[in-house]
Amino acid sequence: MLNALHRPELDQRTEDMKTVTALSAAATPPGTREMGAMERREAIIVGAGQAGLSAAYELHLLGVDCLVLEAQPRVGDQWRRRWDSLQLFTPARLSGLPGFRFPAPDMSYPSKDQMADFLESYVRAAALPVRTGSKALSKRSQCIALTTDMSSIPQQVRMWPDTW
Repeated sequence: MLNALHRPELDQRTEDMKTVTALSAAATPPGTREMGAMERREAIIVGAGQAGLSAAYELHLLGVDCLVLEAQPRVGDQWRRRWDSLQLFTPARLSGLPGFRFPAPDMSYPSKDQMADFLESYVRAAALPVRTGSKALSKRSQCIALTTDMSSIPQQVRMWPDTW
């Protein structure tokens, strides 16, 4: 029995979109993005701080196609821009992230720059998908699209927190 909701014309549109996407990707040099380009991800994480990177790590392990957006030019810059004497309030043994210990003596209190460097190396070591220099500007409706200064990312997942 044919599904009454099935619309064959949408199947053709989907195939056309796949072709256009593939051709566009092939024509774009690696490491570049078009302004205003649309892309689809299962999850978008706003902010490459400890919480955002931890969430990305866990989602990556689960096979979820996610992307972390970071407004700063480099991962860790939110720490680098703080006052020079800033140190963590927790010892290094409690300052690691999922899958990685903080690279300092257990009972030391890392500096802001050590934390910044750790976050940057964490992204590389865990091969996390992070896009720096991409500020989240707005979201439309409850869970449809997130607009950044680089692109518009349509989403079908709920944004958290809902108060954002």
